[in-house]
Amino acid sequence: LTEGNPSWRSVDFMLQGQSVKDNAYLREFASAPWLASLLEAPEYSNLLSVRGKSLRKELTEAFGAVAASKRAMEKMRLGEEEDFENVCFVDLCCGKGFSSLLLSLTFPKSKVIAVDSNPDMELSHFRGRDNLEFRSLDVTSKSALPTILASLGEASTHTATNRTLIFLGIHLCGSLSRHALRLYREAPSSAALVLAP
Repeated sequence: LTEGNPSWRSVDFMLQGQSVKDNAYLREFASAPWLASLLEAPEYSNLLSVRGKSLRKELTEAFGAVAASKRAMEKMRLGEEEDFENVCFVDLCCGKGFSSLLLSLTFPKSKVIAVDSNPDMELSHFRGRDNLEFRSLDVTSKSALPTILASLGEASTHTATNRTLIFLGIHLCGSLSRHALRLYREAPSSAALVLAP
């Protein structure tokens, strides 16, 4: 691509701009080992064409969630890659799914469940990610945790699972953060909760 080319997307401009030099999370995105395949794959084009300022905000927040998840995993002594096979990230109220996608790419051996109450989300960028799935789910409902556990093949909310659950909530408004806390507390196995304002 050459600068000024009409086929440039927001992500292409961002990668050539100052924000990648100034923002640690955007630098991490720019140096990610999976970036080249992400840029080439057509299923990610719409997501990466989001208006520049919004794209920078979404990527910064998503990489912040990834960084917080890494810290939680370190505290849980999950530092080895083989440990990641038993980790399941649950991205509550995932929206466009930036965090879900980046978690899926960063931790390819882990499972990522993206959860949102909107069943009509445009999530073509989830295609081809074997470790990433979407569930239309109301996190305020009593059936939220059983539904999440059923996605993992677990039969009961009272039986410990062999998975380490990491619940993520970015911009959970009002009572949604309380429901995230409830899911974390009710999880039958070791779990972590990552909340970002």
